[in-house]
Amino acid sequence: MSAIRGHAASVLCLFLVVSFFLNFPNGVKFHTVMNRYLHEGHSHTKDHQFGFEATPLDKGRTFIHLRYSYSYSSWGYLLMKIFGGGKIGFSVISTDSDGNPVYVDGLRGAVERDVVCYYLAILAYLDTLKLPAEQRFEKRVSQWYDLAGRYKKQLFEMEKEEYLTYKRQDRENQQQLQSDLNR
Repeated sequence: MSAIRGHAASVLCLFLVVSFFLNFPNGVKFHTVMNRYLHEGHSHTKDHQFGFEATPLDKGRTFIHLRYSYSYSSWGYLLMKIFGGGKIGFSVISTDSDGNPVYVDGLRGAVERDVVCYYLAILAYLDTLKLPAEQRFEKRVSQWYDLAGRYKKQLFEMEKEEYLTYKRQDRENQQQLQSDLNR
């Protein structure tokens, strides 16, 4: 369950980043750059670096470049090796004796899964901008889950209703923390 919580935190962070930049009045009119650094992250990760650039191309189209990196503490790396051993990435590194693909695993597999999760979050975010604001959250998390369902080998963690319940609770917790900070 901690792995999905890590993804949930990462995807929430991405939603916040994309939300901040894509809600300019009248769209992005100029080259925009944002860089953020987080010393400690989820699952014993550290030194998270997020970079976001948006450059308008022509009417209605914007090029987005997202950079993301992090490192594991020694403890986090050991935990990943013990508990994340069955998880795979997307790159095919060979085939087995039956001709089936063998996918990358370990740290590279984890990074590939994170990148795809971010990509799916961007797709879900952009697709829901046309909805009224009060409907966006539910639609985004539902759509993200449906998109991730296309990659069951790599991304399946739990059933949809359990995931949606978790995301709703996570959002409530985030809103409560923000409310407490605003006092």
